[in-house]
Amino acid sequence: MKKKILSLFIGTLLITTSIFATTWYTWRYRDHATDCTAITDGKLHDLCYEDDTDTLYKCDTDDGICDTAGEWKLIINLDDIDTVSDRGATTDQTLTAAGFTTTGTVTANTITDGTLSITGGDISGAGTLTAATLTDGTVIITNGTLSGGSLFLEENSFKLDDTLSGDAKWSGITVAGVSGVTTLAVGDLCYLNADDSRWELVDANLSDGYDKQLGICVLAGADGAATEMLIYGKVRASTFPSFTVGSPLYISETAGDCTHTAPTTTDSATRVIGIAITAEDLLFNPSNDYLTNT
Repeated sequence: MKKKILSLFIGTLLITTSIFATTWYTWRYRDHATDCTAITDGKLHDLCYEDDTDTLYKCDTDDGICDTAGEWKLIINLDDIDTVSDRGATTDQTLTAAGFTTTGTVTANTITDGTLSITGGDISGAGTLTAATLTDGTVIITNGTLSGGSLFLEENSFKLDDTLSGDAKWSGITVAGVSGVTTLAVGDLCYLNADDSRWELVDANLSDGYDKQLGICVLAGADGAATEMLIYGKVRASTFPSFTVGSPLYISETAGDCTHTAPTTTDSATRVIGIAITAEDLLFNPSNDYLTNT
């Protein structure tokens, strides 16, 4: 397959250059790595293919003779057509919706000043994506999944989105679940009901989940439908009240709502669920502690 690709690529080059009246001299075949770049009698536009590394070079020189390694320019590495892995990449690498499966290791420190971008696809299998030693680069997963392996962030950080772009947007840690209410909307404050393992609206009354696992809905759903709950992170929703930056928010006595006013009604609970970090964005980080008002 690689040889067919190589033949097609060379044929395209020859056709293109013939149209523009460029002279091609020879093309050479070598077995081992660095054999092509070691050639000292190359002429301008000569091609050289290395079998061991599946790479194709072109003589590109100002004086007409390629007699140093730097004058042999890499045109294509056929291995890069098959997979994206630990090959010392120095430019952006992109994986598309077809996904990416590996049983080895994808090491992001092979990308310098670049971005490993996964759009609508997956990194899965028994492999590991190591981003700890990524050099001035970024790993971006857009509508994709990192699964089946490990993500190591040694001496590095996991960063939430700096600025949420609008309502019903979030950045953080989520869990999948099932809606336990007729209409569950993005931004609703919920608790995990121990009786049926469904997510239902929470309020500060002492009978409705004030002391249970809390989450904020980031995937709307009807009763019995799949939903997704943010259990830590930033979130913005049109249903939120006006925020005072830096002030805590509490479970409200109105089911599904949050409030800056700590409940004091008899038979209610006071539990912090997070902090307003902008006038619109909540850093959801619910406390495990609470006070009951009796």
